[in-house]
Amino acid sequence: MENEAVRLYIIARALLNLGSHYLNGSDGGHPGMKDGYKGRNVKLAERGGYDEVALHTATWSDKSCTGRCTNVGGDELGPKNKAVEDYCKKNLDAGLDPKIWQPFEGNLYPRRYLEKKTSTIYVGEDCRNVRHFDCISFVNWVLGTSLQKSFQYSIVQYEGKKSGSGVIAPVKTYKAPFNDLQNADILTNIKWEHKDNKDGKEDDKDWVVDKQHIGFYMAGGKVIEASGAKVGVIISDYKQSDWTGMSRIKDSYLKFGA
Repeated sequence: MENEAVRLYIIARALLNLGSHYLNGSDGGHPGMKDGYKGRNVKLAERGGYDEVALHTATWSDKSCTGRCTNVGGDELGPKNKAVEDYCKKNLDAGLDPKIWQPFEGNLYPRRYLEKKTSTIYVGEDCRNVRHFDCISFVNWVLGTSLQKSFQYSIVQYEGKKSGSGVIAPVKTYKAPFNDLQNADILTNIKWEHKDNKDGKEDDKDWVVDKQHIGFYMAGGKVIEASGAKVGVIISDYKQSDWTGMSRIKDSYLKFGA
């Protein structure tokens, strides 16, 4: 019964973060607060002007958050791009600091992928006071804060494979088909790519991760996941074909802080 209660608690922690934004490399922190799982400093960009617009936009390393965005176009100015240009010009002409610009529409602000110098404009949610995750940091943050233990594992480790340090996550792994799924089971999807064999021997070192994803199973045929820039943390429908691995936290770890 205790294990079931802990599983429900993990799911409840995950659900509390629905609507959080997706930012590759972030660890669950609010911009400027260093309160993520690893204390990474997710920053906030405040730049005005159509050429380099970024209002209330979380950034990490060379990435910027699109704020569960709507993509409004690239090089050519469509109707909404022209509206963004007019919005920026109006605020600049009024001499307003970008920090106090009113939303472009609703709670949405224009932004770009700053460091990539892309011409594409996105209209996304205000990043202030919002947690920022990628898929693996979401799983680690939820487990770590729920169980009060260190969870800093990779997707490969959750699928039961050793990292360079020889570590595997404290889980029991299962092969498809995944029957009898339970709350807080961990779903993984890893696509491997074969690289050139330099030593003439076929072994695990000849394979590298091409694409990968991770999320939590929730009873009722659902998945809670940090799904990407346009949607952030969401509940989606479970499809077994979407996942290559499933693992379950070992019973010895399913204790409240023990």
